[in-house]
Amino acid sequence: MAELLKDLERAPSRRQGRVVAALVLVVALVASGLVARRVVAPALICSGAEGKLAQIWETSRTDAPASRRARAHQAFLATNRSWAADAWERVARALDVYTNQWKAAYADACEATHVRGEQSTAALDLRMGCLQERLAQVKALTDILVSADAQVAMGAVDAVTALGALDRCANLPLLRAVVPPPRDEKTRAEIEAMAPRVAALKALLDTGREQEGLNVGLALVREARKVGYKPLLATTLDLVGELQMNLGYLGDTETSLSEALSAAESGRDDDIKADAAALLANALSCDSSRRIDGEHWADLGDAILDHLGHGPRQERRRAWILTARANIRGTLGDWRGDMQLEQQSLVLKERALGPDHPDVAISLSNLAVARNALGDFRGALEFNDRARTIRRRAYGEGSLWVAICESNGGETLNALGRYAEAAAAFRKALAIQEDALGPKNWQVAYPLTGLGQTQLAMGEAWSAVATLDRALRIRESSEQNLFTVAETRFALARALAKTRSDPGRAWRLARQARATYSTSPLFSLQVRQIDDWVARQPRHPRSPRTATSRAEHKQGRIRPG
Repeated sequence: MAELLKDLERAPSRRQGRVVAALVLVVALVASGLVARRVVAPALICSGAEGKLAQIWETSRTDAPASRRARAHQAFLATNRSWAADAWERVARALDVYTNQWKAAYADACEATHVRGEQSTAALDLRMGCLQERLAQVKALTDILVSADAQVAMGAVDAVTALGALDRCANLPLLRAVVPPPRDEKTRAEIEAMAPRVAALKALLDTGREQEGLNVGLALVREARKVGYKPLLATTLDLVGELQMNLGYLGDTETSLSEALSAAESGRDDDIKADAAALLANALSCDSSRRIDGEHWADLGDAILDHLGHGPRQERRRAWILTARANIRGTLGDWRGDMQLEQQSLVLKERALGPDHPDVAISLSNLAVARNALGDFRGALEFNDRARTIRRRAYGEGSLWVAICESNGGETLNALGRYAEAAAAFRKALAIQEDALGPKNWQVAYPLTGLGQTQLAMGEAWSAVATLDRALRIRESSEQNLFTVAETRFALARALAKTRSDPGRAWRLARQARATYSTSPLFSLQVRQIDDWVARQPRHPRSPRTATSRAEHKQGRIRPG
């Protein structure tokens, strides 16, 4: 530019005029080009997000019968459930929000390299690879939604909220930390081929198809071992471990998640390490005999999160570690400690997710349980009502989560002596669960037992016998927690004694319940209640004491899962 200016100064005036005019024209063209590049390039180079979503999810409403949106909508309605249309609207709205956020993240990643010049192409590749994983999760989920049954439709809102966090795809230090895939084409091709199948496994987990997911997951783990890429193996084992935990296979859960954590350490994937540690802490938190191990995994999870730093994803995991610590206190009967830790979990969740997120409702429900145990029934009702409000907004009135709040609220209302309200709450929970799960599902026994106890308190002993007898049949055939079986047995024993219809059976049920409760010091109050009740009952001359004693001894050795 300096040389050009000198030349202009030396030129004759006429020539200078022509050169200046030419220079002005060149500068104008260059400026015009720069403006065009700044305006047009983002629209051209970074406009591929909508096309990538094609055939995966249409963010704009469409009536085209071949669209995924329309096919999923029809699948929901075909379940013939009263809540299906409402559930569909919530799922579609949540998917719209997520996919629009995905498009914004895609554009931002692209423009950071090609427009703003803030990051390298290598950084862009990392971010786009992460976003491609998230897109594969959306596709895997909508693959299931287009043929949704009632179970999938009921859990679909949770499945959308469980989609991978998009903010991770902008966290370059975290993305760079993971060991990159090997360079040989064969191994890279194997890894790429497994990626959509891992996304499909996550979709099975998130939509509640857990047994199917476990079968798929175990096969994927075997394949991941052969491939040998540690981050892939860690991710697959982490999903399998969560499936095993949800299905109650706690021994297998511990094995899978421990190996997931080791593989994630080898692959330098702190994200999976934190997830596996949080899951392990929660898996062991409800077994008082494993509380030391539970605390160990909680400590490790907190240490990993300290290394990862702050952010919504990290705070949510730390909240779940606090819930695990709270559960440990609860298994020891320290309900005040339980409540204090769960309150801290609630604060973190509200900060990370907002006050109306469904995960916040879980902490509120846990706080209601702790308040109940402490005898603060009014406080328990307050927390339970807040949880129910969030769940109604998130899932709709016919949700199983709402049913849980209704049933839990019924138990608290019983404790307050508000029996008519309690009966209404239990009947509402029962109607939702029977509609969603069928009349013999193990969850149905919870409101049935509560309703039977309410009927007994209201003096409706014959109705209580019928209700509790049905609840006991369900629990004896499918319930893994023997303490809840004992609860129903003792309630039915009291109802039978009131009607004087079968005192021998009432005696046997009470003794069986006592045998179960006596295996844990946490249920010493229930043992005393049964002893006091038995002492007030007339001896039945035909009670088979010898046979009952043998049955008690055998059952007393059975520990809950």
